[in-house]
Amino acid sequence: MQQYKTLPGYITMDEMKIRENLVVHEGKLIGFVDWGEPDATKLASHILVFYVRTVKREISLPIAWFPTHATPANELALMFWQVLFELEKIGIEIHALVADGNSTNRKCFLLLSGLKSVPLDKPFVAPNPFSQSRQIFMCSDPSHLLKTARNSLFSSKPGGARYMNMGTGEGDILWTHIVTLYEEEQKSSILSRTRLTRAHVKLNPFSKMKVGLAREMLSWKVLGDH
Repeated sequence: MQQYKTLPGYITMDEMKIRENLVVHEGKLIGFVDWGEPDATKLASHILVFYVRTVKREISLPIAWFPTHATPANELALMFWQVLFELEKIGIEIHALVADGNSTNRKCFLLLSGLKSVPLDKPFVAPNPFSQSRQIFMCSDPSHLLKTARNSLFSSKPGGARYMNMGTGEGDILWTHIVTLYEEEQKSSILSRTRLTRAHVKLNPFSKMKVGLAREMLSWKVLGDH
């Protein structure tokens, strides 16, 4: 940091599920919820991580992490402001917060922005207490959006409310269409034009988390050419 006066960057926030357990590490009992002072009445079920990355990647590392138990939106917002303060005071100018699109994070975004709903006609931003001219953009993680779109399509069915429309005027796309395409391509390798495999169409809780499967399933070769 000594060679830079300031560095533009952004914060990624993610809360991940972990197995509840207690272990002894360096003479300390680890595994309780811990926001600075361990709560010996509650086992941690998640890890909340704040990751900072500068635009040119001079800095790219986790800046803070906490054992938690499904953190509510108001506490997420408070922790973000504290992390923002620590980064801004050492010259890392934060321009965005990136998180997946779950309901708690969406509520956190609204709390940070001071808005009641997500604006559809302008950027979704929060005020920056360190600079009135530099707002903080609220961003959904693109990889999570891909998985959400694919999982929504996976839940589609004829006559249902969930489907995908490519805007071409050729009708809606349902998950049954994807399965039919996969089965037809399995009959002849010569006719195969996509990268669909059994893993793409026979989803389980583990494969639903794989971004690569979602990206390949939502490719133009699969959705646009058939």
